[in-house]
Amino acid sequence: MSSSQTLKLVRLIQKLLTDYPMVNHDSKNTQALMTAIHTRLKKTLDDDIFVPLYSKTVLENKSQGPYLFFQRQFWTCVKLLGNIFSWHGLLSDRTLMELGLDSLLNRYMVLSLLNSPVTNE
Repeated sequence: MSSSQTLKLVRLIQKLLTDYPMVNHDSKNTQALMTAIHTRLKKTLDDDIFVPLYSKTVLENKSQGPYLFFQRQFWTCVKLLGNIFSWHGLLSDRTLMELGLDSLLNRYMVLSLLNSPVTNE
């Protein structure tokens, strides 16, 4: 979930791929690493992401706990979406679309936005 740690790991893997010829996408060990990254991102989506679906009337009072919890969980999703797409060029586009768009955006974020009250702030 940490953006800074994700970016550091992405940069490290990119550096390994460019500086060391034996580390490439065809390597069995590199493929195992990418599979482990995909599995961990999928596990994070399944285990760590939860956006509650409250009624719009519950979310209208912005000083109440449900609204604050909803906002914190929604922005956690936004942060994770950025972390997922930071793997662009390392993980396949299909994997990124599956994790970022199908699982996170469509399953959690769009539903949350449809359920949240519209404000002019």
